[in-house]
Amino acid sequence: MIWFGLNQDAVGKFVFLAGAQIAVWLVYFLVCLVVHRLSLRSPEKRQSFLAKNHDEQGKELGSVIEGY
Repeated sequence: MIWFGLNQDAVGKFVFLAGAQIAVWLVYFLVCLVVHRLSLRSPEKRQSFLAKNHDEQGKELGSVIEGY
């Protein structure tokens, strides 16, 4: 915590670490979504994905995210 200049109590350090964890996770999640969107650039793949119901689309998106 000294690296970041935090001379906070335990609660302040926890909030900082939790915020950093959420920020890293959010960037990771957005990268996964962008990769998924880029994989749907071809019309054939996009149409096959959109033809599925919401549950199947969610499973496919989940498997893409899980793969990373």
